[in-house]
Amino acid sequence: MTCADLKWNLDHCLVLLIPPATLAPSPVGVTEIACGHARTLACRFPQHAWIAAELVHGPNDKAQLDALRELSAASDLPLAVADDLHMHARSRRALRDTLATIRHGATVDQAGNRLLPNAERHLRTRLALACTYSPELLAESVAIPGRYKFSLDALRYEYPMELVPAGQTTNAYLREIAQQGLAASYLRGTPAHCGV
Repeated sequence: MTCADLKWNLDHCLVLLIPPATLAPSPVGVTEIACGHARTLACRFPQHAWIAAELVHGPNDKAQLDALRELSAASDLPLAVADDLHMHARSRRALRDTLATIRHGATVDQAGNRLLPNAERHLRTRLALACTYSPELLAESVAIPGRYKFSLDALRYEYPMELVPAGQTTNAYLREIAQQGLAASYLRGTPAHCGV
């Protein structure tokens, strides 16, 4: 999603800003771009926006958390835990990495930074989360779903709007499109076996 997408009626949405992984505190503060994004969300979604804190036992977790706290203070957006999940269990890392290399048309040996640096992007227990995040961060994260009511019973299939011109039936319009496709594919006339 980009800032341009915020023009739509999204007042009922919750927003989680995922700042760049390279965000780091500096003597002059966090980057103005990150602050600008956070302030925009704070104004557009008051009381409905948070900054994602994703700590995955990397070498820069402390610096990343310090930068996130600085960004939170500068933008008045609270922090919430939102682990960057890629798998349900730590043991699935090899499978995740294999699928990532296939998706990018590479081999595992060629994958480079497409592979995860560790196996920490998995669902963690509450105890593991408590060892990683402060009680305040966890409390804010737990409070978010408590503010909203949701039930799987409320989910219903919504048939998409028909893209059929007024005055035509679905079948007639499909036939028209198929005939146009045949005409474009067979410039010398449609073979008999392709009749529509």
